[in-house]
Amino acid sequence: MVSPNFTPKGSVTDFDNFLDDKPHFSHLRVVALKKQNQHELPEKYLRGFCQPSTSFLWVFREGMPYSVGLKRSKNNPFRSGIHRTASEVNRYAGRTMNGEFKVEHWENQLQKRENAADPILDKIRSKTPISLSEKKAFADYLMLMWLRVGKRWVHAESRAGKHVDSVGLEALARQLAFSGQFGLAREAYDAEAFLKSDDGARLLVLESMMKRMQQCESAVIQMGWSFMVAVSPSFFITSDAPFIFDEALGLQKSFFQFPISSEVMLVGDYGQSDVGFVDASDDEVLKLNTITMKLAMKEVYASSDAKWIHDAWNYGVVWDSAGAHINSEPDAPTT
Repeated sequence: MVSPNFTPKGSVTDFDNFLDDKPHFSHLRVVALKKQNQHELPEKYLRGFCQPSTSFLWVFREGMPYSVGLKRSKNNPFRSGIHRTASEVNRYAGRTMNGEFKVEHWENQLQKRENAADPILDKIRSKTPISLSEKKAFADYLMLMWLRVGKRWVHAESRAGKHVDSVGLEALARQLAFSGQFGLAREAYDAEAFLKSDDGARLLVLESMMKRMQQCESAVIQMGWSFMVAVSPSFFITSDAPFIFDEALGLQKSFFQFPISSEVMLVGDYGQSDVGFVDASDDEVLKLNTITMKLAMKEVYASSDAKWIHDAWNYGVVWDSAGAHINSEPDAPTT
């Protein structure tokens, strides 16, 4: 803390000019923007939800009429190749404070961590039991599948400014300026201004995405894992936010679920031990799928264009003593 009796080494005029000056980024390098199509969900993951023997799946969106076809702009669901599904140009590109626009940096880090878990994903999809060490390694994959998606980004970017405020860079800049260290003060002031900008908020989220979440991973590992198996003709779906838990309770108190493929769904719960692969009833498959739909951000992905997916998502499912009932489209109003 600066003493109230402290006399700045610079003149009052210098300090006033410093405070009145706007952040400047003359050191930023302007470079041509490179473009790369980047997947929010890995292609290998999406392949587990394709139509058999194809690289195509069906994309459903909430609130649109049921109209099967091939056009993204018109149909719901529409048929999409995994190369174009859940992807966006420069999804994980970002600008650093020195002005460098990095396109592949974070994408390459994501791929490296994904690839480490690919053999485990294959093993689970083939319904082969995994070891404790593989369970621990796959927990990192699960966290990554939560950190990388748009649903988490929306909240993370909105909180980025508050995190910058908590660091106290503006107060540091003032202290440095009072002591006559105007160069360092300017750096602190510019750093705060950058981190509060859209580019700065994005950089914070990109960097946080790559951090290992040890407490969350430990919570996931401590739970008992069940691999629920859908018996044909039932099947599982996935979404643009596939790792699901009660974010209000947190992983210390919540169960989680994560679709592995059209045939397998991973469920973690503190109330059980690891039980391996278990056949799920049709109602259990529907219940898990309903949770996937309700907590999706914008899209649901499936190996089928079945109308029940659209109806369950848009009109809901009712459970009673006789089992599950999917609500159908309400009758059109009479005129």
